[in-house]
Amino acid sequence: MSTQELPEELIILGNGFDLACGLKSSYKSFFESYLDKEVKKGVEELFTSFCDKKEFELSNEELAILNATSNSADFDSMLKLEEKHKAWKKKKSEFDIELSNLLKNDAFVSINFFDIYFILNSLNEISYPNWSDVELAIQKLLIADNVDNDSFFVNMKNILYCLKTGKGKKESLFIITLLGKINKPLALKDIERRILEHLFDFEEKFKKYINSILQEGSYFKTYAEDKLFEIVNFNDIPINILTFNYTTFLRNVDDNYKALKIENVHGTLKSKIVFGVDDIAIDANNNLYSFTKTSRMMNNTSYDENSTPILHPNIKKIKFYGHSLSEMDYSYFQSIFDFYDLYGSDVQLFFYYSIYDKRIAEDIKSNQLQAITKMIHKYGATMNNKDHGRNLQHKLLLEKRIHMIEI
Repeated sequence: MSTQELPEELIILGNGFDLACGLKSSYKSFFESYLDKEVKKGVEELFTSFCDKKEFELSNEELAILNATSNSADFDSMLKLEEKHKAWKKKKSEFDIELSNLLKNDAFVSINFFDIYFILNSLNEISYPNWSDVELAIQKLLIADNVDNDSFFVNMKNILYCLKTGKGKKESLFIITLLGKINKPLALKDIERRILEHLFDFEEKFKKYINSILQEGSYFKTYAEDKLFEIVNFNDIPINILTFNYTTFLRNVDDNYKALKIENVHGTLKSKIVFGVDDIAIDANNNLYSFTKTSRMMNNTSYDENSTPILHPNIKKIKFYGHSLSEMDYSYFQSIFDFYDLYGSDVQLFFYYSIYDKRIAEDIKSNQLQAITKMIHKYGATMNNKDHGRNLQHKLLLEKRIHMIEI
């Protein structure tokens, strides 16, 4: 590779880039489009019915008292147990009827673990403005928020371990029950593998959705090229592009930029795509490590003797656009900053953002600034010299090596 062919800039793109190009690739658009509205409503109503049923369900001890041929329970206690059991039978009948009606819908039979999981999250008024939030939800599924609570996953394992007791979080019990009814049961012996298979299926649904909206028109590639020109500033310079999106666009289509290498770190629509968690969150010895992006991408890697690294020593500018700078991708950022010795080098960072809603312009700018600051401070905390780590952002500002630009 001659000197003039060495990349001078690294462009890092996130889903905000696709959205800015007119592609409806947000989680909200995807979920509302592919998931049958009647099915979603049916699952929500069925969960309410399930919770009502559980409220009146008798414990094993109560059932033993009720079924005993002779017992010492007083009349009032027995009457209350009988009334509670009668109410449970009524609620169970209502639940069975609702479930039977849902099973008649072909679209319901195709739902999987993650469809149900995200429907239940939406009932708790949890929203996912970014795909990083979806990946964070997957991480919270696997890993407890704090030491005092079991994760959703551990709770399911406990339920499967002693299924007859019927004890556990309602959401976990509901998912286990529902998957069993549509012949997709979870088993304790291979629960990690089964849930991972459901994640594969969820990813394929998203890939199918994006392919379908891309086929509606060819505008995306044109918009992508135009938007990229804004970031590269119309300079005829060679660049490398690292994109967290699954979409691809033409390279070398104009003299305004020359992309020497474009790498989709989480796969493309023509290959397997990856949703996952950052490997910082899960130890490599944990059975759940197979859910991490590192493990998933390692599994999808193939040898190419002609491939060149996306990170090149000649690069002096790193430009971000459309990425939420979420913790879910911190492993990538840490690797990039380590490679370029962010503290000791003269590499510059550029963070581009767009005001997609003028009514909240200040909020958009403030959120971008907070995300940048959090990422830089998080990276600083990993440095061996803690004093350098604490003043990293200040150093970048003094040296005019960090920039936030609206486009």
